[in-house]
Amino acid sequence: MFVYMFSHAPSFLLSRLQTLSNPSRPRSLQGRGDEFPPQLSRFEYHSPHPFPSHSIAREAIAEYFREFHVAHPILDHSTLLAWLEQQPAMTAKAQSSLTASEKRRLFQLNMAMGIGSVRLYRDGLFKLHPFGFFTAALEIDPPAASCFNDAEGIENVLLIARFGVYYNIGCSLWELGRLCIRTAVELGLHQQRPGKDPSTSEESERHHKIMWETYLLDRLSSLTLGRPFAINDAHIQAPLPTSLPTPQGASMSVFNWLVDMGRLSSRIHLAMDECKAASSLPLRASRSPALDSAADLGQTFCLLRTFHAELRTLRDLAPFVEGTTCLYEAREFFELTYQEERLRLLRAAIEALASSKRLPPNTLLRPCLQAAHAILSSFAALRAKNLVTFSRANTHLIFIASLVIVVVLNIHIHQQAEAQKATAVVSDVDVEEWLRDLDEEPLDPGSHEAWGSLDTAGSLLSWFAESMLDMAVYSHFFHTIRQQLECAIARLANTGPTTAATTSGAEAMDATPSWIPVDLSVSHNAAPQEGGEVTWAQEGNDAFNWDTQLNFAEAYLNAGQYGDMAPGTWPLADMMGMEGIAAGISGFVWDTAIPWQGSPTASMDH
Repeated sequence: MFVYMFSHAPSFLLSRLQTLSNPSRPRSLQGRGDEFPPQLSRFEYHSPHPFPSHSIAREAIAEYFREFHVAHPILDHSTLLAWLEQQPAMTAKAQSSLTASEKRRLFQLNMAMGIGSVRLYRDGLFKLHPFGFFTAALEIDPPAASCFNDAEGIENVLLIARFGVYYNIGCSLWELGRLCIRTAVELGLHQQRPGKDPSTSEESERHHKIMWETYLLDRLSSLTLGRPFAINDAHIQAPLPTSLPTPQGASMSVFNWLVDMGRLSSRIHLAMDECKAASSLPLRASRSPALDSAADLGQTFCLLRTFHAELRTLRDLAPFVEGTTCLYEAREFFELTYQEERLRLLRAAIEALASSKRLPPNTLLRPCLQAAHAILSSFAALRAKNLVTFSRANTHLIFIASLVIVVVLNIHIHQQAEAQKATAVVSDVDVEEWLRDLDEEPLDPGSHEAWGSLDTAGSLLSWFAESMLDMAVYSHFFHTIRQQLECAIARLANTGPTTAATTSGAEAMDATPSWIPVDLSVSHNAAPQEGGEVTWAQEGNDAFNWDTQLNFAEAYLNAGQYGDMAPGTWPLADMMGMEGIAAGISGFVWDTAIPWQGSPTASMDH
């Protein structure tokens, strides 16, 4: 179990927020204070549904292909509808008399109905709970009875994992992703092998979809947990699918765009991780410390600007459809995906530059703020159009963006209070000129819009908490640190924390320093009461002892659905890969995979 792999690594975030530790505040999860509600371990379960009527089944399957299939083309539309017509004959049999092929057909029919009915059920348009279709599928064709040694087996695991994005299914999506990649590699789906390829182009196209869908699942779970990827991009020779529909005026399908974004994200991850690892190596004997530092600085900036330009180019190719009712065709969805990768790149660059004495990483905080603000704005717009639903993956993204905004605002008010700005630092590099093209919108930490994004963050996290009870801890945590930030503002304005927590909006405005928007109230968003009142910050304790809390929240956020707990360097430096595993030295899970009984390895030529 990988727990706190970054716990001993330097973190720019923690170095900027850490103050004198309060001995009354425990630093471990086991000894955490009572102001945070315990996370609820919620494993969803609903009894299997009998196969529904033909009309209900078609409704759920139609919704599956209308939206989910656009981004995840795992199943074939005409094939699934043909199986639906055969369903009465199959379900009339005793389960023990069903053939393996019939079991898989019923499995995939139920999984398509389960995934397709998620939003319908949550919108009150469908009476049958999606989890009942999931358990029905597992009852008909239990994964434990499968050897996972063919393409259909991979499809089934992919469907299970994708359903697990919406509901807690009690297993790790990262482990499921590893299993899919492992089987795909052993079947040779990652390669162009003319002597072994299927005889029909249709089957070959299907294999390409499976390979790249497993790739997307692996990248999602690995980047979320800060784990090594299951396969190196350089080892994948399979081409992208060519049969997928392309929106009018677009140059590629939604699925292929997502794969291209995943590949670019992988390159960013490995390059920045390698850059960070190189900066920690002993000084090269042939070079002076100044030259060595300048070389590292220049390399990091070149990578940052190059990758940022590539992200923008891919953003311009997004195959969105104006006025669509499909999430994966909406302009805001592609903007959300782009800004997520942009924020990850900026955070990686900040961490790589954090040890440099020539250039403080504060310089990149404004682009970080812009990316985090755009994430919140895009997601809020999708929610307003009812194009997005709640999930733990979405909670993870919004929580990170929210913390980034809090961190940037906190740094800003302290820099302003001390009259110390990043641009005042003497540097041999014209930083503003180098990084001018990273700015995308006129958003600064002191603007009304930046501070107003805290309202958007609080609203979204509260929605997640109401919809998923085990996510309430993150909503509570955000509201707590927001209250601490606002109390700190009041203290800087010679208003004590206790007074700040109880003063009226008008009094708060009078007490607010001039560099903070004057309409910011320090009392309008007190922490929610689901876990008891938060009083320790109001009792004179250090409101910025956030290193303890960030580790606490990070551990809870990553535990459970995606696997074990992950590193504790929130929110600017998490998930950058496991420390100690160099990018080019056997850093992939596949390098250490051990074949299992029934593995297709035995039937392949090596």
